[in-house]
Amino acid sequence: MLAESANSYIQYIDVYPGRTVRTEGSLGSSVVKNCLEGANIAGQGYHVYTDNFFTSPNLYLELWENYDTAACGTVRNTRAGLPKDIMCKKTVNVVTRGDHQFRQKGALLAVSWKDKKTVSVLSTIHNESIGQVTRQ
Repeated sequence: MLAESANSYIQYIDVYPGRTVRTEGSLGSSVVKNCLEGANIAGQGYHVYTDNFFTSPNLYLELWENYDTAACGTVRNTRAGLPKDIMCKKTVNVVTRGDHQFRQKGALLAVSWKDKKTVSVLSTIHNESIGQVTRQ
């Protein structure tokens, strides 16, 4: 479901009919792209926030490069393409609440920080705040 953040009105829903439907790429990526296209907001510079079912480096880079859409969300440490030195069960130097580590690769920012548990996040929204990436 894609909802407007200012008023919580639903803009588009992509109903999953079951395993019989074949998707190009992963199911999560297909759902996010279908929602952007269905709500007619692809290519308009919006920010999208996803939970860890949908978040992946491949999806975020595709949204950034092909949809003019930045994204941010928690990520499962088992996703392909993550920096394994900070996105693991026991991240070095992330042991006390508030500790954090980050890595950046192009437009993609990966952050691991300690709250009650270690939280892992991917973002293409916050990459420019580090001052290393500018949109071309």
